[in-house]
Amino acid sequence: MSERFITSAELLSTTGGERLRLVYVEVEGGADFHCLSFERLESQGWRLVSVITKERFQEDCAHRRWIAGLHSFSPGRGSAIIQVAEGDIPEGSFSSVRYLYSWRRWNLIENREIAILKRCESPFDPL
Repeated sequence: MSERFITSAELLSTTGGERLRLVYVEVEGGADFHCLSFERLESQGWRLVSVITKERFQEDCAHRRWIAGLHSFSPGRGSAIIQVAEGDIPEGSFSSVRYLYSWRRWNLIENREIAILKRCESPFDPL
């Protein structure tokens, strides 16, 4: 069985020359975060500038987390405002986990948080 990828959200720069795609992979009963892809349009089509895979995003974080949404991005700065879902206990703990959502400014090139902008009451809280 081949994997089926779904673009969950996509942002285009004001010039249309750059885009940020939030990609999920279809799983039984839903979809899981796969990657965040920053791309630039060239004469041959879209070229990858940077990609943050599920594994890269999880690096150095003991709590399970994923990118749940996109708000905006600045291609010139290589940053974006993303919504992050993160467990409140370390992954693998023998306790129930609650997922907390927040809006964060993220460096797309270095895969690092720049700032937490808002902690959400629910996954549907806007920035």
